[in-house]
Amino acid sequence: MTPLPGEPPFFGRTTELADLRKRIVHRGMTVVTGRPQIGKSRLLRELRDDLKRENKFLVGYHQASATQNTLLYATAELYQQALADSNWRDQFHILYKQSGSGWTARVGLAIGKVLADTTGRAKGIFNETFSTLGEAAETLRTGGMRTTLAPIATEEIKSLLELAGLVDKNRPLLLIIDQWEDGQDIDGDAVHLLSFLKETQDWPPNLHIILHLRHPADDETHQDAICAWKKIKGFKKESAAVKDYELPEINFNQDGIREELLKWLRDLFPFISEVAEEDIIKLVDGYPAVLKRWLDGQPTDLDHLKELAKDAHALLYPELENILRSLLTEWNSKDENSALDVALRFILLPIPHDQQTWDHIRPYVLHGASPHLLDHFKSIGLLDRESAIPSLGLPKRVEAASTLAIEDEILSPHTKRVLISLIGEFTSVFQSPEDEKSLVAVGILAVLDGAAIRLKVTARPAALTTAAVTLFGPYLISMRVDIFYSNVIADSTELNNGEAKLLAIGMVNALYMAKHENKLLLRDKLLKELRILDLNYPDDPLVRKSLAIGLFHTVYNAIAEGNLEHRDKLLEELRTLTRKYPGDPAIREQLAISLFNTLHKLENIDNLVQREKLMEELEILYHEFPDEPAILAELLGSLYIDIIRIGEGLDKEGADMERLLSVMTKIEYLIPIAKDLRKRNPHPRLVQVLQQIP
Repeated sequence: MTPLPGEPPFFGRTTELADLRKRIVHRGMTVVTGRPQIGKSRLLRELRDDLKRENKFLVGYHQASATQNTLLYATAELYQQALADSNWRDQFHILYKQSGSGWTARVGLAIGKVLADTTGRAKGIFNETFSTLGEAAETLRTGGMRTTLAPIATEEIKSLLELAGLVDKNRPLLLIIDQWEDGQDIDGDAVHLLSFLKETQDWPPNLHIILHLRHPADDETHQDAICAWKKIKGFKKESAAVKDYELPEINFNQDGIREELLKWLRDLFPFISEVAEEDIIKLVDGYPAVLKRWLDGQPTDLDHLKELAKDAHALLYPELENILRSLLTEWNSKDENSALDVALRFILLPIPHDQQTWDHIRPYVLHGASPHLLDHFKSIGLLDRESAIPSLGLPKRVEAASTLAIEDEILSPHTKRVLISLIGEFTSVFQSPEDEKSLVAVGILAVLDGAAIRLKVTARPAALTTAAVTLFGPYLISMRVDIFYSNVIADSTELNNGEAKLLAIGMVNALYMAKHENKLLLRDKLLKELRILDLNYPDDPLVRKSLAIGLFHTVYNAIAEGNLEHRDKLLEELRTLTRKYPGDPAIREQLAISLFNTLHKLENIDNLVQREKLMEELEILYHEFPDEPAILAELLGSLYIDIIRIGEGLDKEGADMERLLSVMTKIEYLIPIAKDLRKRNPHPRLVQVLQQIP
């Protein structure tokens, strides 16, 4: 079908057209639903045109309006198609005259009015056929529709369709009612449709009816849509012949469709040729309204393209704005458990997919509010009415709700306020990356980081969500290290326990990324903040461990940079930290690793004295703490590298042989001890070293 003016081409929907074709060969009713502007009307028009072109169905299509009798107009279009066939006209003429004058005059008058503006042969046939009907004939002659059509009785609609079925027994009948909720008389239509479903013997056996209507959730204020949907529910109770068909998004990755779409877009907007295909497909995301928005908006660059796509996707769930605005009108600043706040918590927090996850986040969602509020949210359409676990519905609906809450200028201040509260609540739970509850909390904080960025949250709340992100990989905050540092130092108020721990981890990960991005001054500033944090929270093991790891990273950097003076200062700081916390093996582990790294890089023979000194320090550390696998692992690793180095330049007659035998003796002594310790404590580094030593 040629697109209507300003309408994109018809892409895809091969599967959906095939699905509907399978349904319409059977008697019954199909209710086509789907999100706004997903392409429901377009699909039905395409189906109508395909069937008319093939001429294997008699099709009556009508887009409902408040001024026209829906079923009558659909039936009239079916007759228009039929009258184009001369054989059909002749048979119709005979059967029509045989039908008598009971309902004939009334239906003839109605059909005459519907087709009064018809031109060509169809108008001539009706002039002849209804010539005995004075008012109808007058209407046809004048081409006017001067009177309002009275309601049509079920018997009249049924008889018209029955007559069509008698004339043409080979072609099934199909009525397509588009946007039924906008019709003139939904109650009257429902009477006819219910009769069709219940009194099967009285209606043509080859008749199928397709109804398209919007779901009332799409617009809670549309009373006709609510009424129409209630009628559909009633139909389903009365007959199993009523089937729903929810129109999905278009799969633009299907063979041929993708290429067709991209060609059309590139022809319209040449700059799209420079955009990655995957990015374009992702922007459309299966939603044809995006194409219409692009066609209307005529974008000139990628940013404009994205903006228009975003506007189109916002139309998918228009009910959300009505619901949230209604909750906003009820909001009271003194009420900490308002319905609006609970709704915004639902929108901001991750979707609970299972009962266990829901049980965990439920207290944070309700925040002291009554559980009955969830039932209220279902009743107003915010939550999925069918889901056992409270849910906003499909991921796209969650995304639409999030976009609305964050970007709407009236709602966004409330969303920001609730977000900051949530950040504080989940941070207070955090104790350690090894703790299960802490991991869940930090995972949720990482999810909230996206909303924090979009809402331009700054200072400590922003630093906390960024810190949470780093636990899943420092690279995830690439190019954000400067902002993180600014947010860390923006608030000098006292930290609570969870905040201190989380920021400590965030700073050591950011320190690593600063070096990766060659921001050495920023790296040193972050290390300074870790030192301050350790001074302020000396009793927190996670804080001091983070400082130790930060020092280890910086020692490693200094070795790589050849800055030996800086290396030695940092090593001494690690030794001091070890002495400050003699009961903390995590600090000694970082010292042992740093000693190993330093030894490993002292390759020149001139450094032999320093190497022996560092080796001795490792041995002393081991003898003080023989049960700590990390220290034994670094000692063994250092001794093994020493053997390799001695062996590479071995002079069998010289002193190296004596040194080699000494190191080998130490290794032979330590390996059984290490293997026994590995059984008791399979530390990853110890396991690795034992695997490397033959």
